[in-house]
Amino acid sequence: MKKKKSFNITLAIFAGLVLGILFGLFMPGRYEFLLPVVDLAGSLYMNALRMMIYPLVFCSLIVGIQGIGSISATGKVGAQALLYFIGTTLFASLLGLFLPKALGVGSGVTIEMMESSVEAAQFTSLMDTVKNLIPSNPIASFANGDMLQVLVFAVIVGITCLLLGEKAAAFVKVAEAVNEISLKIISGVMYCTPAGVFCSIASVVYANGTDTKRWEPC
Repeated sequence: MKKKKSFNITLAIFAGLVLGILFGLFMPGRYEFLLPVVDLAGSLYMNALRMMIYPLVFCSLIVGIQGIGSISATGKVGAQALLYFIGTTLFASLLGLFLPKALGVGSGVTIEMMESSVEAAQFTSLMDTVKNLIPSNPIASFANGDMLQVLVFAVIVGITCLLLGEKAAAFVKVAEAVNEISLKIISGVMYCTPAGVFCSIASVVYANGTDTKRWEPC
């Protein structure tokens, strides 16, 4: 039953994607009044999805650390996860660097750049990243959407709760409750994903159409 339900949702999301593209491309002028409604629905969906991400990540980490049950096992799992993420990131980076060259992607092609005012992103060095791992203001980390600081703060709180044992039991129960609430809300939002995908893609396609900058051979 769960597999069938999952398949139906996946099929509905794909249908929403296709219908959104078609609606954005071929929407007649007389239906332009629907665009604000489509934009609003897409924005509401995205906001609802983002709403519970940080509470879910924070509380699920705390609950997960309590489930492991010991600091040594937590450190071992954390080290393995870190090595796994570093390894997959390194592999993906190397693949992205060398595979296009090996396949000759982009050879004999020039790209026309569109004129626009672009602000260069500020480069953050490795030392700055490490220095900012521990948040000086955890509330600001949640507010600013700094996921890395939220993760580190959750690990620190989770390990501390593990050390305190019964003294932190009340807080752990709250974290478990918030985790369940977050999962329930996100599960409900996921049922709206087909409509959310439809509205999001329809707005983008309607705004941009098929006007794209093409590559021209030398």
